[in-house]
Amino acid sequence: MLDDRAFAAAAGTLGCPLSSEQLDRFRRYEARLQDWSGRVRLVSRGDRDRLRERHFLDCLAVVPYLARVPFRLLDLGSGAGLPGIPIKIARPDVHVDLLEATRMKALFLRDIRDELGMGGLEVIRARAEGVAQKAAYRAAYQVVSIRGVGPLPLLWALAAPFLQPGGVLVAFKGPGALSEFGDAPPAGVTATEQVLRVPTLKRARAFVFVGFEGGKVNRWRASVARGCSERGKRGRRTAWW
Repeated sequence: MLDDRAFAAAAGTLGCPLSSEQLDRFRRYEARLQDWSGRVRLVSRGDRDRLRERHFLDCLAVVPYLARVPFRLLDLGSGAGLPGIPIKIARPDVHVDLLEATRMKALFLRDIRDELGMGGLEVIRARAEGVAQKAAYRAAYQVVSIRGVGPLPLLWALAAPFLQPGGVLVAFKGPGALSEFGDAPPAGVTATEQVLRVPTLKRARAFVFVGFEGGKVNRWRASVARGCSERGKRGRRTAWW
């Protein structure tokens, strides 16, 4: 397991430096996750002692690609709170709603929400299809994140009702995931893929950004074409939004 120093160094390499307060929140999150994993399956048994390597850094890798201004994010099928809670710890200014249908997982999310004591972190226990019909949540988010398993057409169908015009689905995938759309995304939809290496993972990670045609994902796609994976003048990756 990575100690605090190595964890912070790896996060910094990804373009996501962590303060001592943020490291403390990750320690508390890690302890709660390990404790609850004895009661409910949140991560695989083999990952319980490697949460920082296998999960936290993987989630933090997306942070440099997100908007640098406050926004609303829905973590769809949040499960153990991944990636919603790591994003919230790294970006306290972002409002994060964790959507989870399973009772015990939702109880865990409420427990860690209370433990962290961060404003702008809420838990919604419900199925995505039902919540999407409620006015308070429909077209209410700039970003929807999904780290769970599922083909991109299904993930987009679940995420699209929650997105504001110009909003983007961020799907955690493996390289080549755009092929899940077949020849092309559905009409009126645009998608781009960014592949990178997370230092502690053996496999490459891909973030797939999906949005409505004409939205901000198009401008981000142009940045990718110019090489947005390279560090900018201030040592940060170019944000998609």
